[in-house]
Amino acid sequence: MVSPFKCLLASALVVSCVDAHGWLSKPEATFSNEAGDKTQFIATIEASSSGFKGTFNTAPKENVASFTKAFDASTYKSLKAFIDDKAKITVSGATLTCGNAEPDATAQPLPAKLEWYHSESEGFTASHEGPCEAWCDNERVFHDENCAAHFTTAPAVMPYEKRKCT
Repeated sequence: MVSPFKCLLASALVVSCVDAHGWLSKPEATFSNEAGDKTQFIATIEASSSGFKGTFNTAPKENVASFTKAFDASTYKSLKAFIDDKAKITVSGATLTCGNAEPDATAQPLPAKLEWYHSESEGFTASHEGPCEAWCDNERVFHDENCAAHFTTAPAVMPYEKRKCT
């Protein structure tokens, strides 16, 4: 029996505030009718309230380097832990666990690889460089320091540790 893939891909995009937009297209999520634009980010983290030292408003690669240095010096063990601690939800009805997807939707089969979609021509938004993670329940199954730079197809296709999903 395959359990649902419960957490959406979390992406910290190190600019003056953290925001990610797009959606996990494999496994496919079901979005609520009230969700509005499913590509919208549902939460933000202002750089000034992150607790991180560094400059996060320069070129994407420099922002990633600054964020990585600050994150590695922090007490956070995962991007999810950082987001759970610091993110402020900006979309009514959204949650950090499911974004603006329906939490009680029918579970989807787990794919061979994950796919992130923003449009017909874009997976990750190229200018939004930074780390991302994917989780099955409480297990991190994927992590990369710079998803937009490393996964450039549309949709972005990423490996994950499917065996950790119970």
